[in-house]
Amino acid sequence: MRANDAGVQDSGADSGGAPATGGAPGSGGSGGAGMSAGGGAGGGAGGGGGARAVPLSQVPDDVLRAADAAVPGFVPDEAEMETDEQGVTEYTLKGTANGVRREIEIDVGPDGTILEVDV
Repeated sequence: MRANDAGVQDSGADSGGAPATGGAPGSGGSGGAGMSAGGGAGGGAGGGGGARAVPLSQVPDDVLRAADAAVPGFVPDEAEMETDEQGVTEYTLKGTANGVRREIEIDVGPDGTILEVDV
């Protein structure tokens, strides 16, 4: 593949190399095995396949409570969300707890159930 085909960054799997044709195994990058099923068609536009920043006021209270339960004293200051083909929404919250910068990922099912919290 040529360096100018998919952009200048052709250096390995760090940037996900998948947006230019045929996302082979592992092109889903963000940990969701279900995402790789439709990897070639959906969301190849930008790094991560569609994660977008959202105001903290739009993050469900259950998600904020789950983050605080996982990391007591966690105070988020930014949030991103991404929804996969099965309707699972992953919220990535960034903030601080006891003066330490943290990132927490929380998966929420289509019915609003907290499925997984990754610290």
